[in-house]
Amino acid sequence: MKIQLQTLFDKLAESHSMFYLQDDLLKRYNSMLLNAIMNGTDRYIEVEIPDNTFELIEEKRRADLKREELRNMISQYRLDGMDIEKTDIDKAIECYKKSIELGEGTDMFYAYAHSYKRIIVLFHKTKNYKDEILYCSKFLEHDLSDSERLKYLERLSKLKNKYGKLE
Repeated sequence: MKIQLQTLFDKLAESHSMFYLQDDLLKRYNSMLLNAIMNGTDRYIEVEIPDNTFELIEEKRRADLKREELRNMISQYRLDGMDIEKTDIDKAIECYKKSIELGEGTDMFYAYAHSYKRIIVLFHKTKNYKDEILYCSKFLEHDLSDSERLKYLERLSKLKNKYGKLE
């Protein structure tokens, strides 16, 4: 499909979709537009774009919205757990479990890492050492800083030594 370069950028800016365009296309079109402006030539030159460009942009935008919605849900369960922790440990544990469950299998560990830390502490408080060991082990499967990894490895080792028979 042929479209005027300026019209393409206007449509992308109008729908806030500029960053959904593939990097290589965006760089090429941006370069063409800048050259046209700097050379004093017509910014309304026609360029060839794939017929499905706007559909692909819309698909990427929808996928990002779904991702943001999921991140918000993960975070909300984590925040709910934090809010209720002092008054109802069991409900807090359920909130943290849901946050972790929604987050696993995504690349959003940052959104639910705190849920792991808190659920481990709450399982210890409620003397549920079996689940504490389980969640500690699952937490260690993630990308952690060296100091954090060492902290939870030591914790897991102590738990297994003391309560290993619970597994």
